[in-house]
Amino acid sequence: MKKKYIILLALILINYSFSQINCGIVKYRVKVIEKNDSQLEKMLLSMSPNFYSIVSELDFELKFNKEKSLFKIMDKLYSDENAAKMAQAKINFIGTILTKNDSLFREGTSLQIGNYIVAKENKINWVLENETKMIDTYLCYKATTEEIVNNSIGIFKNPIIAWYCPKLPFPFGPLGYGGLPGLVLELQTTNAVYGAKDFLFNPSNFTIENLKRYKVYSEKELDDLFIKKNTTTE
Repeated sequence: MKKKYIILLALILINYSFSQINCGIVKYRVKVIEKNDSQLEKMLLSMSPNFYSIVSELDFELKFNKEKSLFKIMDKLYSDENAAKMAQAKINFIGTILTKNDSLFREGTSLQIGNYIVAKENKINWVLENETKMIDTYLCYKATTEEIVNNSIGIFKNPIIAWYCPKLPFPFGPLGYGGLPGLVLELQTTNAVYGAKDFLFNPSNFTIENLKRYKVYSEKELDDLFIKKNTTTE
């Protein structure tokens, strides 16, 4: 009886501690999914032999509260700066992402138009799976969706897998993949796996930075602008 009481008390204290979380920072490591038969990757490797190994140097963080989140890469020096830029493109990280009020805002840059912010509705059709696993000390549940890629080659449907923790009831995750009933602690895209490695809850002097003051475009406006720029330069 005494043992059962202690276990029950521990569970109550754990649930209480989770309920007191108002904000936090999660840091992620990244593991690249190698595709040795990809012509693109063969080209990237020929340009930079450190293309794969540099990924282990990349660190990301997700800052969040109950209203919004910011996902960004940590500023640091790399052993191979060119390889680091290629690696970021490989793992689908294009720029800092702010998620707020069901909208997603991502910083970007291009040679044609310079720096910009693209805004879109952050609506993802998740399928909640009946599968769980532990990540660190957190029980996580599996959710799946598809990323639709439409380019000059064709239309592709790439699977996305997220592992979210309902005990951390914040609808955010890496690369803007959120909208789930819990914080995403692991995200697998077609090219990489983002995995949580460090947690800091209710830090002092906590703030979520604003994005830079770049011009904001919708996805359609940005696509139209790229088409116009490419047409005029031909």
